[in-house]
Amino acid sequence: MFDRALTIAPNDPAIICVKAETYLAQGDIDTAWGMVSKLHISPADNGGGLLMDLLSKRGQLDEMMAQGLAVAREEQHLPPPLRALVLAGAANLYLAKGDRASALPYLERAERDRKELRQNGAISLQLHGFYIEMESLLGNRAEVEQEIQELFAKTRMDKWEFPNSETAAGIGYVQLGDFDHAIPLIQDALTQPSAQSLTTADLRLSPHWDPIRGDPRFQKIVESLKPKEPPRPPDEPAQFLCRAEAAQCLQGRGRLRSGRVAAHSSRDTGLPVF
Repeated sequence: MFDRALTIAPNDPAIICVKAETYLAQGDIDTAWGMVSKLHISPADNGGGLLMDLLSKRGQLDEMMAQGLAVAREEQHLPPPLRALVLAGAANLYLAKGDRASALPYLERAERDRKELRQNGAISLQLHGFYIEMESLLGNRAEVEQEIQELFAKTRMDKWEFPNSETAAGIGYVQLGDFDHAIPLIQDALTQPSAQSLTTADLRLSPHWDPIRGDPRFQKIVESLKPKEPPRPPDEPAQFLCRAEAAQCLQGRGRLRSGRVAAHSSRDTGLPVF
């Protein structure tokens, strides 16, 4: 499917990124990285979120930090919703490294934007996810649960989005050390199709889940849901995209919808996954 799309739009970054995502979903991070690294994109470009996700899963945290902070330095030129994402993401990068002092300026500005956006009812689904991670890294359980409550209220009736919200909530509880709340959320998110489905490859590769790796329940989930078949060869990426998105790929648009504020998957857009 992707090779056919690329014959129509050779070297189209959006299609290449979608193709790379199929490998990443299978856990073939090397092939995915080989494709994305050749594009020479930045976090601000379409596909930048996938770039940051790959850097995170490859353990290239210093490079991820450098890329993310380069975007944050341009905050004054960004519209408020986009600026809020960048500031919260930068804060999360420092918090994940345990550097609260460096995170503080970004936290203060992120909180300023959050208050304004909340008053206007303009907090996007992804931004809720960023705030959940931010507050969980700070150990603020009440704030984490407030963000989860607001996110669930927006998506509970949307079967295509709600599993993504469960993933975000699961990450929050994992960072808080509350594995009893996290496990059911992870299980449900894994078994439900969604706009950006959680996979066992995500569980194995993403540092978001590092605190829970020693929990036997988490280990059982990862083992029980491992693919039964070996990875497909490079010219046959997994055909897991729905028909509508496959058609978009053939039209040169792919799943990397532009404008992260409108989209809900952090790998869909030119915004970094922090």
